[in-house]
Amino acid sequence: MLSPEASAAARSPSVDPVAAVSGPSADLVAAVSGRSVDLVAAVKGPSAIGWAEIQSLTERLEIEKQAWEENYMKKQEAWLLTHERGLKEEVRKGRDKEIELVIQRLEEEVRVSKQECERVAENT
Repeated sequence: MLSPEASAAARSPSVDPVAAVSGPSADLVAAVSGRSVDLVAAVKGPSAIGWAEIQSLTERLEIEKQAWEENYMKKQEAWLLTHERGLKEEVRKGRDKEIELVIQRLEEEVRVSKQECERVAENT
């Protein structure tokens, strides 16, 4: 917030409003007004972190993100392979069951045909 002196100076046409601001806000006002003051340097206080630390954290975050994505993809692939195997096993069991039913039907047809042939042979 501007001091009363800075407010009066800002209204006065002969005084630069940016120059009238003093204290910790001066760098911020200068940065916002286009002066050659680093905005991050203007904003940061004693507890703020610097650009190098931000870049370091950003790089670390990107590395961790890539590692997480790779791990996630591996888990997804493992899950998919497991379920694929399960589905293949179900399909195989279903196919085997159908084959068994066809075999049973054919055996029954052969048995009936054999009985008919024996009856015809007996009657002649």
